Amino acid sequence: MGTGRDLYAVRKDGTELAIEIGLTPLKTEQGQLVLASVIDITERKRAEKDSGSPVIRRKQLRSLNQSL
Repeated sequence: MGTGRDLYAVRKDGTELAIEIGLTPLKTEQGQLVLASVIDITERKRAEKDSGSPVIRRKQLRSLNQSL
């Protein structure tokens, strides 16, 4: 959802944050449902901006995550 687009939400205090929305289909006895998740990616966006390249930064974050 929103692939290639920057998505933003607004907190109760009026500040804006970068978000990512994930949608996961689920099959249940009651039928098909969709699990939606909203993730605050403000720090990721800040890191991408600081590194100058989102691709390089993603590789660095992926490597860091694998080491945890």
